[in-house]
Amino acid sequence: MRRRLSEERSRMHGEKDFSEVTNMLLTVTSIFLICSLTNAAVILTLISYGGEEPIYVEGFTCIPLIINSSVNFIIYTTKGRTFRAEFIKLVTRAFTSVRRRCRGTKSNVSTNQETTEMDMRTQ
Repeated sequence: MRRRLSEERSRMHGEKDFSEVTNMLLTVTSIFLICSLTNAAVILTLISYGGEEPIYVEGFTCIPLIINSSVNFIIYTTKGRTFRAEFIKLVTRAFTSVRRRCRGTKSNVSTNQETTEMDMRTQ
């Protein structure tokens, strides 16, 4: 009986993870389509009215695509437990590595200063 309950829980957990990934994928894809279609609509409108695309429009039409890239990170961190956990591990490792390097540099600097002071005393 307990084994059956355990199997049922693991199956439900797997379905929940699958549903979470599907939801995130649909959100990312929808935002991509909205941003891409906005970009295409602006370009087509300007070309149809003016015949050619003005230079300043190129910078303006990149804005929806930049927004899409920025929003993707926010979506992944808010909706994806696995992404969030891996991102936190990565950032933690990076800070730990930097902290170790800084500590090693400080100890090397103080050792070098002590050596220089001793050399000056002996001269």
